[in-house]
Amino acid sequence: LERIPYLNLSYLSLADSVRQFRDIMLPQLDLTLEANHLQRFNRDFRDDDRVAFPEPLKELTTTRVLTETFCHGTPILEYTKAPPKVREELAYLGLSTTLKMIFLHDFLHGDLHPGNILVSNTPKGDIKLNLLDCGLVVEMGPEQHINLVKILGAFTRRDGRLAGQLMVDTSSHCQASPLDVELFVNGIERIILDDAKNNFVENVGDYITDI
Repeated sequence: LERIPYLNLSYLSLADSVRQFRDIMLPQLDLTLEANHLQRFNRDFRDDDRVAFPEPLKELTTTRVLTETFCHGTPILEYTKAPPKVREELAYLGLSTTLKMIFLHDFLHGDLHPGNILVSNTPKGDIKLNLLDCGLVVEMGPEQHINLVKILGAFTRRDGRLAGQLMVDTSSHCQASPLDVELFVNGIERIILDDAKNNFVENVGDYITDI
């Protein structure tokens, strides 16, 4: 499609998108990879009794069959009508868990939708998150990890222009013209200005949607 004259679809990078999708999905056909992910998550959070993952049973796992321990809990969507204090505690626990994955471990669960989160309690009665389906993960590596920290830091400091420019500079294949880059950077700056009264960390989902 990008080669069809006059459609001007090259800016969509469709071929790159398909290749990225292929590279993400094909490894998931080997279920021993998910077992390895579970081992890594359990190691990363072994000292946190409020976050849990299934334990893989490696001796019963093959490339086509994943065997793991059963996690008890209540689907997190059932907590949408819970008392405000409980919902706030869940939100902060989820946020801190995600930030640990990003900033401390550089190993992020890539499919954290509500269906993959069960809520239970620790022996002390504290709320506990059980995270499932760890086949898709994101591991950035040192260079991309540093870049992400810089971008999030720019957002936190409300420097939209720097955040936008860093996003362009760190992209693997940028086919945009100088004008497109300037428009993108201006758009990121406008998002920051329009949202000046809100806390970035508390509204990060809205930022991602706008971008």
